[in-house]
Amino acid sequence: MLRSFLLPLVAFCLLSACSSATTPPPTRGETTPSEEPPTPDEDTPKPFTAAEVDALFQRGDCVRCHNAKNDGPDMRSVAELANMPSGSRKNSDCKESRFRFLIVPGDHEGSLVWRKVAGSHDCGESMPKGGAAPFTRVEIERLALYIDRLGAYE
Repeated sequence: MLRSFLLPLVAFCLLSACSSATTPPPTRGETTPSEEPPTPDEDTPKPFTAAEVDALFQRGDCVRCHNAKNDGPDMRSVAELANMPSGSRKNSDCKESRFRFLIVPGDHEGSLVWRKVAGSHDCGESMPKGGAAPFTRVEIERLALYIDRLGAYE
């Protein structure tokens, strides 16, 4: 009698152990608790907002020379710079630049403004100048991310 009771109990325990060990792998796109997607790194730069870019241009002393009173681009508002031709000022050093626009929405590397602050331009001087501190690596990265996101949701 004891034997007839123990045999089904042992079989049940063995089957239970096997079924939990053979859980099918997750389907495509599904994650298991041990494979959760990584959380964003707190050190990863985030794109600037338009207001933060405007404040950056103020701090960088850009607007001292680049404003409505001068013949060049008005950098008091970053929104005005998108798709504005480079070299539009009468005495511009950048009329022949291969970077044809100050800011190309979605393309920081094709944007002359980003090239000037990153130091990879092909005309004129690096910016900011006139005693203002250069932008930090993180500020340049965040500006690039901002430009790359321009037009992405239109």
